[in-house]
Amino acid sequence: MAQAFDVGRLELSGDAFPIAEQAAGNRVGTFSVSQDGSLAFFGGMLAESNLEWFERNGRPSGRVGPKTSYRSFALSPNGRAVAFDRGSPPNLWLLDLDRGAITRITSNPFTDSLPVWSPDGRTLAFASNRGGRFGLYQRATGGGEDHLVLQTDAPIEPSDWSRDGRYVAYAAGGDVWAILLAGDRTPIAVTASPRFQEFAAAFSPDGRWIAYQSDEASSVTRSGEGDVFVQSFPQRGQTHQVSTSDGFAPRWSADGKELFYVAPDGVLMTVSIAPSGTGVEIGTARPLFAPGLDSVSIARPRFALAPDGRFLARTAASELSITVIVNWFEQLKRAGATR
Repeated sequence: MAQAFDVGRLELSGDAFPIAEQAAGNRVGTFSVSQDGSLAFFGGMLAESNLEWFERNGRPSGRVGPKTSYRSFALSPNGRAVAFDRGSPPNLWLLDLDRGAITRITSNPFTDSLPVWSPDGRTLAFASNRGGRFGLYQRATGGGEDHLVLQTDAPIEPSDWSRDGRYVAYAAGGDVWAILLAGDRTPIAVTASPRFQEFAAAFSPDGRWIAYQSDEASSVTRSGEGDVFVQSFPQRGQTHQVSTSDGFAPRWSADGKELFYVAPDGVLMTVSIAPSGTGVEIGTARPLFAPGLDSVSIARPRFALAPDGRFLARTAASELSITVIVNWFEQLKRAGATR
């Protein structure tokens, strides 16, 4: 979208109007504008992806489901189903990995996205903007009504559900939060840094630590998108940086002894995590393999761990294309002349 801006008065004027459709990106705008009236952008926000199994050594072990737009996905705790969102606006869908059947979960004119499984596999938490308000909702996988858990002023991005079933982690307003599902459902501020962006949080299996992605280190030392950190939970007493050369989408191993994340070049990394007194000892990051992950958005889940130790990865079904539009300033002039 574009909208005229008056530099002298520091005000927008006229109405916003569309320049191009299906531009890639979510948290990060994947476009660039030159002063000569040219605009380039990555296409493929609704690009199709594949879901593929990989062994720990990187050997592919099969593709699941159809090629479609898996904007974000979550593997069920028993490893037999995948919840994902697709469409425009996106709604929630369920892929049965045993039968290969896809079932629609939600159907409404609003955005339902970023599904997260409860530890017993009976409920999904997800984000929605129903009624023009942002909120965290719950829905039983077997059907029934959607239940509002929390309403927020900023877009909300749920990312994990603690193994004891007590907390759901989410990002909103540039910080990571956790909501206690029992009682008065008061959100807990996991991070509180007005200068940095934190998101993609994941609880350790024992619930004592929470991993997340932050641009704190990269904004100081380099121009990357962020690094992975581990912080004590629910108290914020200790914080440890895990990745040192950018890292996205942290996920814990089932035993809590490893933390996996994605490096900027798409390689899946592993770091050992060991208790040390009241804290943890962080090992050296090691590469596992490069599953060919797609690059639709660093903010969305790109891989999941199955109970048997395999990895389910969202891989690119086709390369994103770069589209160049010339003289788009003329569209702005025409839009301003008609309003």
